[in-house]
Amino acid sequence: MEQFIFNILSSNLIYCIKLLALIIISHQTAGGKRISFLGFTPVSPLPEISSSHP
Repeated sequence: MEQFIFNILSSNLIYCIKLLALIIISHQTAGGKRISFLGFTPVSPLPEISSSHP
């Protein structure tokens, strides 16, 4: 049971990391223009993410 939960968490984590990377890449290639990627607008969440990392 724990292994099953761990598999779900790890697969979701990998999916989130890939999605986040794609959003950042699409944001950079857009040159700061507002684009929609899979229904997301990558302009708003980026400042919070970049400010949380040193």
